[in-house]
Amino acid sequence: MPDIRIVQAGPESAEDIARIHVAARDAYYSKSPRLLAVPGQEWDYEPVWRNRLSSPEHTVMTASVAGHLLGFAAMTATTLPGGAGADVFELVGLYVDPQAWGRGIGSRLYEAFETKRLATDSAAAVLEVWSENDRAIRFYTSRGWQPDGHARPAPEGTTFIRMLLSQLEPLEPSNDR
Repeated sequence: MPDIRIVQAGPESAEDIARIHVAARDAYYSKSPRLLAVPGQEWDYEPVWRNRLSSPEHTVMTASVAGHLLGFAAMTATTLPGGAGADVFELVGLYVDPQAWGRGIGSRLYEAFETKRLATDSAAAVLEVWSENDRAIRFYTSRGWQPDGHARPAPEGTTFIRMLLSQLEPLEPSNDR
């Protein structure tokens, strides 16, 4: 495994983070080429990430090898919708440059997420994943995450599914987020 350096990112990393976000999204959406042509998919993510990186509510950890940023994990504290009232730690996104897939970078970023999560008083962890991203679903399921029945619409009739990592009972399906 390469020497992977994990650090907390600041706004200066927004451009690289946006580049990785788009490259990874394009790679997993390429399984459904119709999604690459959906209007708005060419959206500029740099301002979004610059805003998150400037916000005290979000933590973004980056992974680099030999000084090259190759992945990131974004996380925040939140509350589950639907009246569950549980404080949770959300994995907002974990993205790795597709050219670096299979090199342990995603696992190291996930370890950084787990370290941050365990340092909170959160009752559970939550994430959303595109229902057709089998690679990501396998990654999370192998680490104990389970779908909770919630789904929200995604492009072209697909869905984003919510997954939980907790000892809590699964929630009733909901369409709010």
